Amino acid sequence: HEYSEQLLGFLYISLSGMGKRKQNGIYYTPARVADDLLSGLFSKKRPADTSFVDPACGTGNFFLRMLPYPVNPQFFSGRDADALALSICRINIALNFPLPDTKILWENFKTSDSLSAFPAVESPAVYLGNPPWGSRFKTTEESFPKFLSGKDSAALFLWKTMEEAKENDEISYLLPASLLSVHSYGALRTYLYDNGRFENITFFGNIFSGVDCPAVILSLKKTASDNGIQKCPVTLQNKSTRETFTITRRPPIAPDLFMLHADDTTYKRIRALLELPGCVTLKGQADFA
Repeated sequence: HEYSEQLLGFLYISLSGMGKRKQNGIYYTPARVADDLLSGLFSKKRPADTSFVDPACGTGNFFLRMLPYPVNPQFFSGRDADALALSICRINIALNFPLPDTKILWENFKTSDSLSAFPAVESPAVYLGNPPWGSRFKTTEESFPKFLSGKDSAALFLWKTMEEAKENDEISYLLPASLLSVHSYGALRTYLYDNGRFENITFFGNIFSGVDCPAVILSLKKTASDNGIQKCPVTLQNKSTRETFTITRRPPIAPDLFMLHADDTTYKRIRALLELPGCVTLKGQADFA
């Protein structure tokens, strides 16, 4: 059947209150964005026992958007710190997917904070979803590297997933676009480059009502042997235009600078300019640059 938004999740968000949502970084994923993320994931085949894991599943929006695809709900797994949201997620799964035993809803979907108790699975895994943004979780400094100290909760979720994922597991998250461009997240980008392969990137503008923060869908595969940015499709999308190109190979200009918004031709031109003798930039020579 067709639907635009899942009703129980929408009611939950509406009744939660803006204050609580902002405090915990909860933003309801627009259906079109969830569909973009899933269409990219399901463009290739995987083993039949692949698990789909959402470590911050909320009311289960991403699982519901999988209805058009050939998936086995026995391999769904979800976590959320909000017990009410997780209860609604269980109801949504039970109402929309055939289940051999409802025990799966309690075995595979649990109330917990994934940053402290990450949902590990033995089978090949795809980690997906929209982890909390803009929140500051109570985590011990020993649990995370120093370069994540005081950083956005979305960055913590991304790093934690990469750490817990097995070789060749996949990750596809909706994230703040700043994670791929702002200097303070440079060490995180270098970590991702060294420990995974960038599979697909879709940049959006502001997708959440009343929130001034551009978004990006970042898809990665955890691998240390074939890592980096190579043959990676990139989409620049806003309300009226859509531009696509493929990054053939992208060694960073600087340790944390990948210029993911630029196609290969633009990237090569900028590198050539920076390598000219006597090249001068505004860095360190302007009030704002």
